[in-house]
Amino acid sequence: MFYICLSIYNEERDLPQLLVTLDDFIKNFGQPVQIVALNDASKDRTLPILEEAARRLPITVITTEYNRGFGYGIATLLEYVMKHGQADDVALFMDADNTHDPGLAPKFMEKIRAGADVVIASRFQPDSVITGFPLRRRMLSRLAAFYFGMVLHLPGVRDYTSGFRTYRVGILQKLGQTCNQHIVLPYSFECQITILHLLSPFARFAEIPFIYRYDAKQGISKLRLWRTVRNTLKIGAMMLVERR
Repeated sequence: MFYICLSIYNEERDLPQLLVTLDDFIKNFGQPVQIVALNDASKDRTLPILEEAARRLPITVITTEYNRGFGYGIATLLEYVMKHGQADDVALFMDADNTHDPGLAPKFMEKIRAGADVVIASRFQPDSVITGFPLRRRMLSRLAAFYFGMVLHLPGVRDYTSGFRTYRVGILQKLGQTCNQHIVLPYSFECQITILHLLSPFARFAEIPFIYRYDAKQGISKLRLWRTVRNTLKIGAMMLVERR
């Protein structure tokens, strides 16, 4: 099974196009696909859009009663594929705002078949292209890459904050055993770094280049920039102390 995992909050403007893209992808991918969508108590029409799409697409919808945060959504999706998947299944995590293209799945799978457990679509590979991404956030992403390159120094990793990535389900199940099947992640987008840190003792990492189409996004960004920067620095300091 190939899982596509989406943590979603207020994406009514971008979801319809994404679902069309996913429908086309599933028809041409050539292996079973299951979409798992975590609706984090959206206040717009996200849930009705997902429920209508579930009539024609293989979508499992999980809904929270109140907004729990991006990190909770990612942790819930990780635990879902750990519980329902087989060790040789693959889980693709991507944003629901049309900035990530599921058509990269064959490139992800090439790396998985070559032995990688985690494959990251990296903005910092030589052939990557970024369009429409604000300069300030681009600079902060590069600083985060440099900072966590020193803190974690994971072979094969340049982009520590990209959430567009695949996991071999077996490696997630191994992580689940160390966490007693319950993964706790930071509230916001810094959770992506924590996942890599948790997997670092036993996972093999790789990256692929991709075109990051931030200009394709219609909805507003959910990232609280300076809070995320502050929390990211704090997490990095804690990891550094732990490793020492």
